[in-house]
Amino acid sequence: MALAVFVSFDVVLKRCLMEYHSLEVSSMMSFKERYEHIYQSNNEFIKDNQINIDPLPVDGDSRWGVSVVFRPKIPLEVWRDLDKLKPLLGENHFYYCDNNVHVTFRSLEAYRQTVYESDNLVKRYAEVLKTTFSDVGRMRISLRGIVGVKSGLILCGIPDFNMADLRLDFFERLQQSNLVTSGPETSVSKLRNTCHASLTVFSSELDLPAESHEMLSNLRHKDYGEVDVTDIEIVSYRRTLDVINVQSLTKIDLS
Repeated sequence: MALAVFVSFDVVLKRCLMEYHSLEVSSMMSFKERYEHIYQSNNEFIKDNQINIDPLPVDGDSRWGVSVVFRPKIPLEVWRDLDKLKPLLGENHFYYCDNNVHVTFRSLEAYRQTVYESDNLVKRYAEVLKTTFSDVGRMRISLRGIVGVKSGLILCGIPDFNMADLRLDFFERLQQSNLVTSGPETSVSKLRNTCHASLTVFSSELDLPAESHEMLSNLRHKDYGEVDVTDIEIVSYRRTLDVINVQSLTKIDLS
């Protein structure tokens, strides 16, 4: 029987892209190439039921900290396919829905259990964020395929705007304001370089790994259409074994 191991979702994705970790090499890769690398790196793990379970965060963890996210309206077809996958994967995993699904633009800091809208750091983050996105204009993300990784499922997004430049610009502005202090993105080389939305976080081994693998292979390149990005939010997370609450701390209209 395969052994389920506790490893964070973000750590799994970072390991998949470790050989492309420098900004110079990463910027040369297309989003399609990155997702293909993630797929190829995890394909057999899903089939063999080699699953990593995402542990609950504690204060100071590099994951689940205050973040900047996009929360576009995900097409109904994505949720239909996820419903078809549930009997194969198992019903006891955490499945995202319209209320909490998101694309992370940047993780701002390490995990804090309680963060309020009035938090001074959140206000300072928001000021820098508004400046960064003041003249961006319309943004759209193409949704192309669902991929299984060792910790869950991701929906692959391909932006029609230069996300790498925006992330770098935001990082440099935060750095100038002494707001880069903790979390997983404390240097240029550690900036995230995908545009995915997490759909599932595994909480145990898969019920039917071979069948899950087959269906995911069929969904690898499925075109789910495009979504508009009309706002950007700073959020905090409340994570339990079966719940991920995404609390909006501030929202900036981009339309």
